[in-house]
Amino acid sequence: YPNVDWREFAMHRFAPQQRHDLSISSGTQNTRYYGGLSYYHQGTILKTDNNKNDRVTYRFNVDNNFEKIKLRLHTGIDGFVENNVLPLSATAGSYYGIFSHIQNSPSNKAPLNEFGLPYGASDNLAIELSPLSGYNKNTSRVFNGIMGLDLEVPHVTGLHLKANANYNMWNSIGKAWNVSAPSYDLGSTVPVPGNPPTLTAASGNGSSVTLQGFVAYTKSFGLHNLDFLGGYEMSRADTGNFSASRQSYQIIYDQFVAGPTVNQLANGSEKEGVRAGYVGRIKYDYAAKYFLEGSIRYDASDLFPPDSRWGTFYAVSAGWMLSDESFLHFLKDRKIFDMLKLRGSYGVTGTSDNVGAFVYVPGYNVNANAWVINGIPQQGTSEGSLPSSSYSWYTIRSRNIGLDFASLRERLTGSIDYFYTRTTGYVQSDTRYAGPLGKALPVINSDAARRKEGAEFNVAWNDEVAGLHYQVGVNYSYYNQLWEKYP
Repeated sequence: YPNVDWREFAMHRFAPQQRHDLSISSGTQNTRYYGGLSYYHQGTILKTDNNKNDRVTYRFNVDNNFEKIKLRLHTGIDGFVENNVLPLSATAGSYYGIFSHIQNSPSNKAPLNEFGLPYGASDNLAIELSPLSGYNKNTSRVFNGIMGLDLEVPHVTGLHLKANANYNMWNSIGKAWNVSAPSYDLGSTVPVPGNPPTLTAASGNGSSVTLQGFVAYTKSFGLHNLDFLGGYEMSRADTGNFSASRQSYQIIYDQFVAGPTVNQLANGSEKEGVRAGYVGRIKYDYAAKYFLEGSIRYDASDLFPPDSRWGTFYAVSAGWMLSDESFLHFLKDRKIFDMLKLRGSYGVTGTSDNVGAFVYVPGYNVNANAWVINGIPQQGTSEGSLPSSSYSWYTIRSRNIGLDFASLRERLTGSIDYFYTRTTGYVQSDTRYAGPLGKALPVINSDAARRKEGAEFNVAWNDEVAGLHYQVGVNYSYYNQLWEKYP
């Protein structure tokens, strides 16, 4: 009777990996640069050739300081190229499938027959890890480019003009060859083919650009400190993807040209999104004892109709350094509280989660096989969702109150928080009349509401013993949430 150690059968004792880094940095008082290149290879702990990861990462930054005109300029590029592959077969399409079979296969199940050939096709690791089985390969490329400038306005101390730009581009190419190595019966060297192979290829690409422009001003007069930031930002993202597959291969060759055209599939999509907003923030403190901050945003998203895509959101917060008050100095002098700060905040933010694009535009649905005429499927269309122009951002109102503390010469630190959030104005359709009408009503900002309330507590101990610094801590969170009115 077999007595199989499946971990020993399918896994190495360790997974090899290697990393090589090369970097260079230099510069002058006005110009500094940095360049870095890294290669990382991770082998597999599985006994297969169809599992590895290779990654090349690069980075190059330049910082310029134009002292005469008080301008600082930062530019940089970074990115990576990554290749990975993992085994693919009819019974294991992921790491989870393989490792579940390692964990759960009974020890009296034979993976091989007496000729050393894979026995039985059901969840057999000898087949799933065989070089004759399939693979799932993917190549990813990511590129980031950034530029930032900071101009100190002459003759106005503390006034800066700032601008930032970021460009991101990515693409990925994947190829999945789903085939299982042949199995064999006991006492036989005649292969039993598995299910007919399937070949799938997919590619995706995307890019995004973010532009920001700000005015920043800081000023201190006596014990008063003021910090202002205001500006504009916008972002745009474009993505696209395409996939194709051919099924039931009779020629075992992992190229599309070798696959039958019957039941071949293709799919793809494109997407774009744009957001813009004006932002403002002002911070004030007196003697680092009393703190006050306010912020406001005026945001727009192309997910909403033109007449209602802008929304105004704001937040206010305040803090009080209790430990600096004279009537509590005895606590500080005795190291009971080195720092004790009370704070609170209230804010209204907007969200567009789960809001579909172009819901405000009349449209139609396309069905690739709507009709069959003379035995041939024909394309057709149907009426789309009813458009709506009566919806906008839905809002999240949040409030928080907390207490921060440090004690015993700041070796003991912690915080206590209470929070409450309430989300209203969910963008959705009233489904009560969908049955009689045969179609959902246009979406609106509904009267549905959901709240979340809870508390958090964390405490940490920081100390040093014989030159060894250590930190231990614990945190605890509790919350409850419910629908005040279900959508």
